[in-house]
Amino acid sequence: MRAFLLSRREAPTVLLKEHTDFDRQFRGDSLQPSTISVVDELGLADRLLALPHAKPSHLTLRTPRGVAGTIDLSRLPTKFPYIVMMRAPASKISPTVRRSSGTRSPGSVGAGS
Repeated sequence: MRAFLLSRREAPTVLLKEHTDFDRQFRGDSLQPSTISVVDELGLADRLLALPHAKPSHLTLRTPRGVAGTIDLSRLPTKFPYIVMMRAPASKISPTVRRSSGTRSPGSVGAGS
C-alpha cells in the first residue's frame, strides 16, 4: 500500500520482496473487510475487484479435533462483508516503483518510520 501511495506522488520507490519467485503454491493476499473499505476510500476498490479473486463470506474453523466453528461475515454491517483472496500480480505497479526480489529489510525507511 505504501508503494502505491508513493507512486501516486511519482516518488522513486523500491518494493522489497523476500521471496524470489511469484509462482509458489499460493502467492497472494487476503484482504479483510476493513482493509477493503480503506482501499475503497482511496478510490481503488472497483479496480481491485475487477481482478480475478474469490470472496468467501463463510469460513469454517478446523482443528485436528474437527470443526471448531464457523464465521459468517455476510452479517457484518459493511459494504464489503467478505474476505477478498487473490493472487498477487507480478506486474509492475507503476513506472516509479521498482521491485527487488530475494531482498530483506530490517524495517521501513522514510519519513515518519
